[in-house]
Amino acid sequence: MQETEPLGPDGTPVAVKVLREDLASHPRIRERFTKEIAAARLVDPFCIPQVLDASLDDRRPYIVTEYSRAAAAGCRAAGRPHAAGP
Repeated sequence: MQETEPLGPDGTPVAVKVLREDLASHPRIRERFTKEIAAARLVDPFCIPQVLDASLDDRRPYIVTEYSRAAAAGCRAAGRPHAAGP
């Protein structure tokens, strides 16, 4: 099965991270996710993929970033999916 990547409004690939439904209601996990988003927004653009969109208000919080082939390859090597739709 071929893996498909989500696309941004302009058609470029993006990476989407969504909290699992069973974890999204845990206050400490939501707090960590909030801190992760805030930290990612502070890092210089040339260091990591930039945050394009994020929502903490949804039932399942998510973050959308620029797609990084290197990050995706690292996730695949570790056996983790690199993108998932909200």
